[in-house]
Amino acid sequence: MLKNKVLLAVAVLASSAAIADGEPDRFYISGGWNKFLYDSDRFIKDQNDVYLGMGYHFNPQTAVELMVNRGNTTDRASLGNETDVTLASLNLVQRMTPVGESGLFGRLGVGFDKMTPKTDHIKKEAAGRLGFGYEYHVTDYMALTAAMDVVYGIETEMADFIPSAGITLFFGASAPAPVPVAPAPVEVYKDTDGDGIADNNDVCPNTPAGDEVDAKGCSLPKDADGDGVLDKDDACPNTPAGDAVDAKGCSLPKDADGDGVVDSRDDCPDTAAGARVDEHGCALVLTEVVEIDLYVSFGLNSSKLSSSDRKAVADVAAFLKAYPDTQCHLAGYTDSTGPAAYNLVLSKKRAEAVKRYLVEEFGVSADRVSAEGFGESQPVADNSTKAGQAKNRRVTATIKATVNKYQ
Repeated sequence: MLKNKVLLAVAVLASSAAIADGEPDRFYISGGWNKFLYDSDRFIKDQNDVYLGMGYHFNPQTAVELMVNRGNTTDRASLGNETDVTLASLNLVQRMTPVGESGLFGRLGVGFDKMTPKTDHIKKEAAGRLGFGYEYHVTDYMALTAAMDVVYGIETEMADFIPSAGITLFFGASAPAPVPVAPAPVEVYKDTDGDGIADNNDVCPNTPAGDEVDAKGCSLPKDADGDGVLDKDDACPNTPAGDAVDAKGCSLPKDADGDGVVDSRDDCPDTAAGARVDEHGCALVLTEVVEIDLYVSFGLNSSKLSSSDRKAVADVAAFLKAYPDTQCHLAGYTDSTGPAAYNLVLSKKRAEAVKRYLVEEFGVSADRVSAEGFGESQPVADNSTKAGQAKNRRVTATIKATVNKYQ
């Protein structure tokens, strides 16, 4: 009956945690299976049963929790005598990683061990508790937990071991909705002459319509022939439209860049001196393709970049910055260890880990980098050997750029 109640409580709380908003908060509750492995001097049988606990975090890695382990067993003499066992303890829990992340934990606690009917002439005694375990987060709010505890009875001087496996649920706290702030009123000024400068800043409030003006609203000097030289400085005020001019506003010689193609047919009038050109006066270009290859290896069941592989990623980042028109497609792979569906997800995580490092560490634009996982489907080595598996746990990419070299 107690086991059914624990499972029902876990199911209800799991549904509550799944719909919570925000980050994991300070409170959590846990429950699941445990097995009492009794000290041989107790003369009672080991048995499977359940536990239930609740805790509160003082900080992201330290918590205090109340845990109750329940069990029912019989004597080893097969006389059919039943004993109900209750272990209650108040524990200090220290996590190796912040709450919400997978990792190891340890706990140390004190409490009492109660047996009904009494065994070994002790019905209830004080007890100390020491345990270690691992917590794997399925989501931010739900984790699978496995642990091993040892309980030491103060009076009986007996040690019982309790392996356990269960679920821990964390509760989220929604962030308050931001309070909308009304925009400050904007004072609008008139622009009487329509030159784009408000009257309160217009030094020349009666500028003729169509005149270009400076920041003070006054007409800019004119360039009647549109050659880029103001009329006051233009020694040739009627230069034909399109003619290149010198500093005085006069047309340049017909082959201004000296490439052998007259300006009227020269599509590239500023060709560098000595450059070979085609019939349109444009420099001849040799196209060359440059490329860089990326190969990043990963540990078993891991998507974490090693320090040795970060140099290779840094080289790719430098290449992407040197050739800003390039795109990078990252392909992630795994070995054949584990289910294919899990490996497909893991391979995508590996590719995304490299992308995240390029974007966050080197400032590469996220829209230039794509990440795709192929799971175990494209091995490059024999998955039946450890060495082959290591080669298959990888992320690869080949980035190419086209470089134009002028002749």
